[in-house]
Amino acid sequence: MSLQLFPSSVFSYDQAREVLIQLLGQCQRKLNQADWRQAYECLVVLEDEHEMADWIADTALFSYRGRRRAIDRILPKLKTSDGLAERLKDGLGNACFSVFEIVRIDSDSRILLKDLLDDARELTMVDHALARSGRPGGVFAARLLDAGPWHMGLGIVVVVRKSAAVALGMLLDREGREGLHELIYHCELHDIDLATAVVMPVLEELCEQFDQSPQPVAELLQTLRRPGGPLGAWPPFDR
Repeated sequence: MSLQLFPSSVFSYDQAREVLIQLLGQCQRKLNQADWRQAYECLVVLEDEHEMADWIADTALFSYRGRRRAIDRILPKLKTSDGLAERLKDGLGNACFSVFEIVRIDSDSRILLKDLLDDARELTMVDHALARSGRPGGVFAARLLDAGPWHMGLGIVVVVRKSAAVALGMLLDREGREGLHELIYHCELHDIDLATAVVMPVLEELCEQFDQSPQPVAELLQTLRRPGGPLGAWPPFDR
């Protein structure tokens, strides 16, 4: 939706935030036991782990169970009273969990971001807390909603190291982000290195290809180390 058709002066961030919290509350109240059970099982958490409430609710709403998400079943049943609520309701259905890099933070809490899993697409987010704590060059994972003139978060913001962001950016794209929420959750919860968790399946596949290759090891190394090959510049940094 263009800025001309939906100018920022129509509503404030605080107004949108209040309405969004109300909508998310309605959505959570419409979750059934199967939705909650899947979230607990997916994240491997117990029902009394209240400190994980935002993660569990997000998983229950947005993770696929079969071919459908709970949010897709619930949103058509919500009744909205005004244009702002209707706009945010539409935005909830398309809210996306991704990895973002901060480009610039303006004095009015507007944050220019690049979506690292969507060809570095630029977008503007408004968030008072992140505007205070974030820095240009910082990287984080979050689920963002398009509110019209800017985007806003749905409550979960996780700082991501550059190495993990590079690994995710190399191996995931816009169509491959499903399940990213659960991956980051598990790595954060169990102190697993996110970059390793992302890259390891690729390394295991590469090792299997080496083991099954009819080429002698000397020839494999020569191929890998030739200029322009994967190991041609190894080690990558001067010691």
